[in-house]
Amino acid sequence: NIHSSVGGVRYADIAASATAWHQKALAVNDEKDIPFLGLFKERQDGAGHSYGNVAVREYIHMTDEAILYIPQEKSPQASDTAYLDLGYEKRTPEQIDAFGVTPAYRHFAQNLYTERDLRPAALRDIMAFPVSVATANSVEDFDNILGKQNLRGNVNYLIHGLSVTKADDLFKIVFTRNNTQTRLLALETHLKKRFIDDFHLVSCALNVVGDALTVTNVPAGSLLFDYLNTIKTAREPLALSDVQPAHQITKTLASGAMSHGALLGEAHEAVAQGTNIVGALSNSGEGGEHFSRFNSIKSSKIKQFASGRFGVWTGYLADPTLEEIEIKIAQGAKPGEGGQLPAMKVSVEIAALRGGTPKVELVSPPPHHDTYSIEDLGQLIHDAKAARVKVGVKLVSSEGIGTIAVGVAKAGADVINIAGNTGGTGAAAVTSLKNAGRSPEIGIAEVHQALSVNGLRDKVVLRCSGAHQSGLDVVKSAILGADSFEFGTTALMMLRCVMAKNCNIKCPAGLTTAHEEFKGDARVLAQYFMNVAHEVRELLAALGYQSLRAIRGKTDLLHLIDHPCMVGQLNFTKMLHEVEEIKIEKPIYLEAGFDIDDKILSRVQAFLADGQSEQIIIEGDEFKLNNNDKTVGGQVSIDIERLLNYTHKTAAKFIYTHGNGRRYLAPETVVIRTHGSAGQSYGAFLNDGMKLHHLGTANDGVGKSASGGVLVVESPGGGIKTQGNNVLIGNFALFGATGGKTFINGEAGDRFAVRNSGAMAVVEGVGDFGCEYMTNGAVLNIGTFGKGFCNGMSGGNAYQYDPDNKLTALYDKTSVELHTLTEETDTAKAHEQIILAMLEDHAQYANSSKARNLLANWEKERHSFKFAVPLWLYKTQTASYLKSSMDEKEMIEELAVALAQEKIAQVKLAYQSGRFLFDGDVPAYGDTDSVLAVNLINSFAVLKKAQALAGDMLKTAPESARTAMHIEQAAKKLILSRPRKLQDALLKTTREAYAAYSHEQLAVLIASKRLNDYKTALINRSVQSINSMGSTVWIIEQSRINRAALAQVPCVDKQLATLVGREFTQELAG
Repeated sequence: NIHSSVGGVRYADIAASATAWHQKALAVNDEKDIPFLGLFKERQDGAGHSYGNVAVREYIHMTDEAILYIPQEKSPQASDTAYLDLGYEKRTPEQIDAFGVTPAYRHFAQNLYTERDLRPAALRDIMAFPVSVATANSVEDFDNILGKQNLRGNVNYLIHGLSVTKADDLFKIVFTRNNTQTRLLALETHLKKRFIDDFHLVSCALNVVGDALTVTNVPAGSLLFDYLNTIKTAREPLALSDVQPAHQITKTLASGAMSHGALLGEAHEAVAQGTNIVGALSNSGEGGEHFSRFNSIKSSKIKQFASGRFGVWTGYLADPTLEEIEIKIAQGAKPGEGGQLPAMKVSVEIAALRGGTPKVELVSPPPHHDTYSIEDLGQLIHDAKAARVKVGVKLVSSEGIGTIAVGVAKAGADVINIAGNTGGTGAAAVTSLKNAGRSPEIGIAEVHQALSVNGLRDKVVLRCSGAHQSGLDVVKSAILGADSFEFGTTALMMLRCVMAKNCNIKCPAGLTTAHEEFKGDARVLAQYFMNVAHEVRELLAALGYQSLRAIRGKTDLLHLIDHPCMVGQLNFTKMLHEVEEIKIEKPIYLEAGFDIDDKILSRVQAFLADGQSEQIIIEGDEFKLNNNDKTVGGQVSIDIERLLNYTHKTAAKFIYTHGNGRRYLAPETVVIRTHGSAGQSYGAFLNDGMKLHHLGTANDGVGKSASGGVLVVESPGGGIKTQGNNVLIGNFALFGATGGKTFINGEAGDRFAVRNSGAMAVVEGVGDFGCEYMTNGAVLNIGTFGKGFCNGMSGGNAYQYDPDNKLTALYDKTSVELHTLTEETDTAKAHEQIILAMLEDHAQYANSSKARNLLANWEKERHSFKFAVPLWLYKTQTASYLKSSMDEKEMIEELAVALAQEKIAQVKLAYQSGRFLFDGDVPAYGDTDSVLAVNLINSFAVLKKAQALAGDMLKTAPESARTAMHIEQAAKKLILSRPRKLQDALLKTTREAYAAYSHEQLAVLIASKRLNDYKTALINRSVQSINSMGSTVWIIEQSRINRAALAQVPCVDKQLATLVGREFTQELAG
C-alpha cells in the first residue's frame, strides 16, 4: 500500500487511474484523440496550477505597473541629487518601511486567491487560517464559515469570536461578542445538521440555556466530541503599527538558485539586483558569476556549491557581498539527478565562467564526488566556512528528510533549505517534473519538528523553496516552521517570464535563451518583494502576532478544509502537529577550525603591511599537521584575495594586476611549508602567488577547487615505492580545480582531478576514474591507474606512462582519443615537449626520483607514454566533423548571428571609447575593394539600421521629439544598450551574406569561428592561472589548418558590403 504522510490517494486510486489511462489509449485512433497533457499549461479537465493563466495574467499586470518606490514627479524639495534616485540602488530600511501595497499587487493577490479557492494547486491552498464567526447570524452563515473545516484531518480549530469550555461531559459554547440567543440558536441548528443528522449521533443533546449553547452526552471519539474538544478561541488582531517593520521581513526573502547558464547574463543580474535592492538574499545558483559583479549590487549574496563545482574559485568566495554559501545536495523538481547545461546554451560567456568549451554540454553529476556520507558533508561544510560566512545545505522534501536534516545540522550547517516538487526550470525532464519530488509543505513541517525535538532548532535557519507567490504563502510556510522564504519562478515572472516552459529551447522573454530581447526590470522585482513584505505585515496583524518568528511552528493557525478537488481523505494531523522546541542551555556544535590558517594570516598581513620583502616563507614546528587540521590553506587563500582586492590597496613589486582589474601575488610570494599528516582538503581554494609544500601524507580532497599557486606533497621517505605502498594523498584530489600546479611525489586515490578545468598536475599513481569530467587542464600520471580513465572528459589533456600497455582497456573510448609519442606527428612532438616540461617541474618541486629516472632514460621511456585528446574538441571545432553533423541552415544561422554581433561591437566600441571608427582612416579615392572600405560600408549599415529602428520607435512621439538629433540619440542607445534588437534587424542581411557559400565552405567558416570562440573563452576566464599547454597546442594546430582552408573561401565582409551597397543603391534610386 502506498501511504502518503498526509493521506490522500491510496494504491486503489492509483490502480484505477492507470487502468483508466490504458482504456483511453486504446481509444486513440488519430492525433486529435490524444489528450492534452501539458504539465504546466492549463489542463483541460479543470485542474489548477500555481502558475496558471490567471497567475500569469496578473504577473503581467504587475510588470506593467509604474515603479512607485521612486519619485513619480519632480522632487518637492530642491536637491542636487534628487534626480539620481532611479531605484536601482539598495533601499534604506526607512524607504522599505514607508512603502505599502501597490494597486496591481492588491489586484494580483485578490485574483490569485480566488483562483486558488476554485482550483487549489498545492497543499497550502487547502489549509486555511482561523475563521471568524463575528458576522455570522444565520444557519447559512455558520454553514458557509464553519462547514468548510475538515473534520478528520485537523489537530484543532481556531475560531475568532467563539469560546468553548468543557466541564465533565458538558461543553459550553458562547460568542465572545454579540452573544445573542438568536445567534446561539442558529449555531445549534448548524451543529445538529452537521453532526447529528449527518453522522447519527442521536445521543447528543444540544440546548440553548441562558447565554450559552450546551452540548451533553457526546460520545468520546466521535467527530462532534473531537471537534468541540479542539476548538480554541483565536487571537484578536493587532494594530499594524505593532507588527515588525517591512525591512526585517524583506531580509527573510530570497531569490531561487537559478544559474548564469540556465538564465542569460542580463536576467541573472536582474534577479540579483532586484533582490538586493530590498535587502533580500540573492542566490547565484550553480555556475558562478563574472568577476566584475563582485562587491556590487549585482552580486549574489548566496553563492552555490553544486556537484559540478562550476564557477567556484577563490575570488568567488572572497566577494565582500557574500553572506552565505549554499551546498546543493539536490533539487526538489529532480531529486538525485544532478544537472545538465545543453551544448547549445554553453556560449563563450558561459564557457569562460565555468571553465568549459563553447558548444560542449556541461554535466553536474548526481552526487558530489567528495560527499558520500554525512561525515563527508561535514567536511564540505567546513571547507565552505573558509570564506568566513554562513553555510547552508539544500535538501529536498523526501521520505526521512527530518532525520537527514538533523544530521546536516549536526554536521555544522547554519542554514537548511528544503526544496519541493514545485520548482525546477523548464529544462528539467518532464518525467522528473511529473513523477519525482514531494510537496514542500510536508518537508518543511517534518524538518522543523525533527530539529525542534532534537534541540537543534535554534542552530539553523530553515529556508523553504516551494513556489512562493505572495505574502500569504510566506506566512503559511512560516507557520509550518520556516524562517526564510525562497522565490524562484516568481522572480522570473516579475522579469516578464510568460510560463512558456520552453526554457532550454526558445524563451519568448529572453530570460533563458537569446532568441528574444530581454526586457525585464530589476526594480519591478524589488517592488514586488516590498509588496510581499507589506502584505505579510497585514496578515500577521490579522492573526494577532508581531513577527514571522512568533508564528514559526504555530501550526494551530492552519486548518485543513474540505474541497471538491481533494482525492481521498487527507489527514494533516502529523504535518500540523505542534511540537515543543527543546532548548539546550549551553549547546556544543561542530564548528570550523582554522587555527593553522589564522597563524599564517597574521604573518601574511604583516608582510603585506611592510611591503619591502618580495617573499615570505612560513615554516616551523607549529606547522606540523595532524588529521584534525582540515582545509589548511583554504581560509588564508580567500583572505589574501579579499585583502588584495578590497582592503589592502597599496602597491608593491610582488602585487600584479590583471587586465580585468583583479590584483594577485607574484608567483611563490607566500611559501608555506608544513609536515606531518594533513587532514582533509589540504590546499583547497589555493590562490595565485602561494606555494604550499607538505612533507608527509594528506587525506582526501587535496587541492580541491584550487585556482592558482603551487601545491606539493612530498614523500617523507621510508617504506617502499612499489604499487600501493606509496599512497600519499586520498581521493578526489583537485576536484573542481580551476588553475595552479600540483605535484604529488606518490600515489593518489580515486577520482584524481575530477572536474578539473585548468590545473596542471603530476602524480605517481591514481585509482579508478582518473581525470573524470575534466573540461581543461593537464594531468600527467607516471604510475599505475584504474578503470574509467578520462570518463566524460571534454577538455584538457591527460598523459599516462603505460609500459605494460594496459590503458587501451581502461580508458573511456567515447570521450577521448588516445595517441602515442611515437606517431612522429607535429602534435605528438608538441605533447612530448609538454610531458618533458612537466617531468622536469615534478623532479624540481616534488624531489621525484621517478621523474628523474624517466628523464634520464627518455629515449627508451618515451615509447611508453600516451596522451588523450577529448573527442568533443574534434566534434565542435573541426570542419570535417561539423560538415557531417550540421546542416547548412544551422551553420548559416550561427555565422550570421556572430557576424551581426561583430559589426555592432565595432560601432559600440567606437561610441564607448569616444574614438573614430578605424581610427578615422578613410579609403583613397577610387578605393572600393580594400579592407578599410568594406569595413566602413558595413559599419555604416549598422548605424543606418539603428537609425531606421530608432525612427520606428519614435513614430508615436510628438514631432518635436522626432528630430534628427532625437533619432540619432535613440540609435546610439540601441547600439549601446539594446544590441539584441539591432542584431535581429541585421540578421536578414547577414544570413544572405552566407547564402552563396557551399556546405564545405560553411563548415570551414564554422570551424574557424568555433576555434576563435574557444580562444576568447580562455582569454575571458576570471582564473588566469590555467596550466593547459595541450589546449595551446590544439589551438595552434587548428589555426594552421583553418588558415589554409580559409584561403580558398571568399571573404564574408566583402559579401556583406556588396549586399549593403546594393541596398543603398536601390534606396537612392527609389
